[in-house]
Amino acid sequence: MNQSKIELRIVHAVALSIALLAPYSPPLAAQTPRRSGGSVAIKSKPVLAEPLVEILNYGRVRDLNSENDRDQELRLRLYEVPREGDCVPDTHVVCSHHYYLAVSTFEEGLGESVFDLGEVGAIAEIQWLKPGKPLTARLKIRVVSYPEEYLKSNASLIRKEQSYELEITLEKLVAKPLR
Repeated sequence: MNQSKIELRIVHAVALSIALLAPYSPPLAAQTPRRSGGSVAIKSKPVLAEPLVEILNYGRVRDLNSENDRDQELRLRLYEVPREGDCVPDTHVVCSHHYYLAVSTFEEGLGESVFDLGEVGAIAEIQWLKPGKPLTARLKIRVVSYPEEYLKSNASLIRKEQSYELEITLEKLVAKPLR
């Protein structure tokens, strides 16, 4: 892995940890400014936020970019944490995923957040929709009850499918089920 990818993963991890730990600490604006650099002290404090630990150890990240980047004001990253289960008899396979959506702007200082989308079989399809409002992203997603490869190979699994329209801002995510 090259140096820039490592640095980018570190930046993602720090942003995600700040967002996940925000309920336990004062708002970023209320925190006292810190000097950057200058320290050489290594700490050994464990991170106790379970979602963050799982994301950093097992998660995969997908950058979600619109086909027309000029219309995209928010940077979206979908974190997927696999969950093993018994959806295929006598095996240990990934039967579902827990998803987190990290949201930020392309300009520093406008904010960032992370939304817990919950645990589903898989998000099988993602499509960008025209946003309509500033600093808003709209996606259409299709969710299935199990990963597609197991639905195809195991006839005993019951296929459930639901599509949603997501309206995403830095402050909130609204998921509207579609028929």
